[in-house]
Amino acid sequence: MSYKTTLFVVPRDAFNNAEALAAEIAAALSADFSMQDDLYVATTDIGVAWAFHFRSPAMDRQYRPAMARLLMKRSGFATLTHIFHNDQIGLYWFEHTGPSVDCAIGSAGPYLCGWDYDINVDYPQRGFSNDELKALNAKDETLLTEAEYAAIAEYKNAVTIGFEMFYGERPNYLACVHVKEAWRVWTPSDRPTPERVPLDSGWWAVLEPDLPDDLLALDE
Repeated sequence: MSYKTTLFVVPRDAFNNAEALAAEIAAALSADFSMQDDLYVATTDIGVAWAFHFRSPAMDRQYRPAMARLLMKRSGFATLTHIFHNDQIGLYWFEHTGPSVDCAIGSAGPYLCGWDYDINVDYPQRGFSNDELKALNAKDETLLTEAEYAAIAEYKNAVTIGFEMFYGERPNYLACVHVKEAWRVWTPSDRPTPERVPLDSGWWAVLEPDLPDDLLALDE
């Protein structure tokens, strides 16, 4: 199964349970937020963190940065990670904001880009520039060294690298996509106390971020 989705992640110790997470999201959205349909948040405990994503019939990309700004005003979201995962074309984005860090890592295949990041974990393509990796991809495979082959065939994507840097491991964050229930955190008529409801497939929407040009250029 392939995936194209956008998720948020917060450290596991930020909230005791999913209801507390949903309540903090509802509180964040109570100020300066508007949407014409109900908004739901699907949450999953992925061990080292909580993963969550939003669903609504009216969802589109304009809401992602707006919701991120509102969430980061709340103490529970002092550390917040935004993930874009598209294994259909091998495009990944890991944007992490915390009390002492604000950085992003993007990848398309083995190629990396981003801002203000200093990768301190191992990954097969370490030590090779993007231009060098492109040259390796054009090289006869039988002439590649073991390290060169690993760099272009066994590379780590940006999300895996980011999780290992900031959360210590790469958890199964895509489990969030398969949850069967969600919390209603917004309705146009009032400011609801989060209510747990079954998910309907019609509420699904992918929030694609506005990816930076240097990441999109890697995919060309």
